[in-house]
Amino acid sequence: IYLDDILLLNQDPLQLAIQTSQVARMLEALGFQINVPKSQMLPSQSLKFLGFLINTQTMIIQLPTDKKQAILKETQSLLSKPLISPRDLSRIIGKFNSIVLAVFPAPLHYRALQHLRRTALQSGSYDTLIPLSIEAKEELLWWEQNLRHFNGRPLYDDKIVLMI
Repeated sequence: IYLDDILLLNQDPLQLAIQTSQVARMLEALGFQINVPKSQMLPSQSLKFLGFLINTQTMIIQLPTDKKQAILKETQSLLSKPLISPRDLSRIIGKFNSIVLAVFPAPLHYRALQHLRRTALQSGSYDTLIPLSIEAKEELLWWEQNLRHFNGRPLYDDKIVLMI
């Protein structure tokens, strides 16, 4: 059993070190082995976590440049093809969905791609070739033009929604 991807935040570096030690001891007491070389046990104000860049000074989560460039490259590739497959659509939709934490309006800009994939799969397979619909092209163009501007989102929302 693997248990990973734990992120601890605290404004006080000393308290954070204590909490990190407590979590490590608790996990070991529960029988988990900590892979120390793969762990970042010292406090840091910026780090790469789950494929995102986290800056705890600004409390912003962002896409790393390489990930952003890869998504833009794939978007441009799809736009340049006369025909694409539902497999191509699934790949790019998965990438768009995976970056929702850092790109606020992401879910609003792949609905037409999902619809096109769903429609194509009703009458074919993942390898069926289809043209991009106008709406799907518009969504891909939105990503191409806006990913740079929407890269970055607050780690938390400081508005109180419910107080008990």
